[in-house]
Amino acid sequence: MAAKGHGKRGGARVIYYYFTSAAQIALLLAYAKNEADDLTASQKKGLKQVIEQWR
Repeated sequence: MAAKGHGKRGGARVIYYYFTSAAQIALLLAYAKNEADDLTASQKKGLKQVIEQWR
């Protein structure tokens, strides 16, 4: 996803999860690429816990 005025590489990262059983997509996290690189192990663990609660 490109952010306005930042070109192709200056965009944002969008983390989502698709619940196949309900055919729904949940937006979990969105942030500018210049704010952070990849998710940390702690962030991944937290998102996994959120998804498990929603199931």
